[in-house]
Amino acid sequence: MRNMIKLSAIIAVLIFFTCCKKESKDFRDKYTGNWDFVVEVTKLNIDSIGQYERDTIYYLGKISNGNADNELNIQYSKDSLIVLNIIESGELSIFPTQYSNGEFEGESKIHLYLRWGGLGGNTTHVIDGVKK
Repeated sequence: MRNMIKLSAIIAVLIFFTCCKKESKDFRDKYTGNWDFVVEVTKLNIDSIGQYERDTIYYLGKISNGNADNELNIQYSKDSLIVLNIIESGELSIFPTQYSNGEFEGESKIHLYLRWGGLGGNTTHVIDGVKK
């Protein structure tokens, strides 16, 4: 009788562990964490005054999961955050303008080109990041 109880208990434990649905790992986790960013900011205005500014920013930023299951929040400077969509292969989409693009190079490097503006002026952020 004791052996039957032990056997029943072992079978119950095995069934419990094999039937439990395992939580799947979020594919975005391999990209999240602290990142070192180098950001080249260019501002161009070719109106009657004609302005040109260029600066390089070094920033310890962060990439985190966004609100939706396919979003990443990329904080690449103190005042600059971009939310992009990502698929399991690492391809990024839903950039702020048609002139913007970017990609991950493996899991530890990212390159983004962001551009806004028109009608004689624009702002460009060229972002290179390395995961810490």
